[in-house]
Amino acid sequence: MVVSNDDISFEIHVQKKGWWEIHAQYPFNKEQAAIQDAKALDKLSTFQAVKVIKDEFDKQEGASRDHIVFTSESLGIKIQKEAPKKAPSKKDSSKKKNFSTEDKCLQAIKRQATVLSRIR
Repeated sequence: MVVSNDDISFEIHVQKKGWWEIHAQYPFNKEQAAIQDAKALDKLSTFQAVKVIKDEFDKQEGASRDHIVFTSESLGIKIQKEAPKKAPSKKDSSKKKNFSTEDKCLQAIKRQATVLSRIR
């Protein structure tokens, strides 16, 4: 996945009456500001929960990948820091992954679930 800084953003999502909605968006270099704002919003009684999502869009693949970088403690989700990326070894780079039809279907379902969660 090839992503430039312009293709990375951070979104604050707030939960009201059981539904998630995007509250604010931040550019790639404002992750800490997004997290600080989310923590402040989390203290307000108007929201049930708050989370910050890092969204990366790959123009070449036309695919988006996101992951949670902050959540309200009330959600009970533990955030793992991204592990440093290792350079692929020569053995790994020569192997191509063959995905079965079942794998491709599961990937499509996961993408649809991501889209639906953003709508809510």
